[in-house]
Amino acid sequence: MDGLTRKSNLNIELKMNVEVRGGNIEGALKLLSRKLAKDGIHKTIRERTFNITRSERRKLKLRKACGRNLRNRARQLVNDKSP
Repeated sequence: MDGLTRKSNLNIELKMNVEVRGGNIEGALKLLSRKLAKDGIHKTIRERTFNITRSERRKLKLRKACGRNLRNRARQLVNDKSP
């Protein structure tokens, strides 16, 4: 499990509605998965379920910083080009 350990208790309340149209359960599950991913629920559940090691936490922090830097550079380029 790459240094991940399970916590014993996981208390998350989640209220989300997905309609099943025409008996298409697979489509409804796919839509639910997309909604959960968009809200960041998958990440939250993983963070609460597994203990993240220091090295993993450091790597995640660096990845987020790189993403912020790229977005900031792109914004600066757009702002510099506008008259």
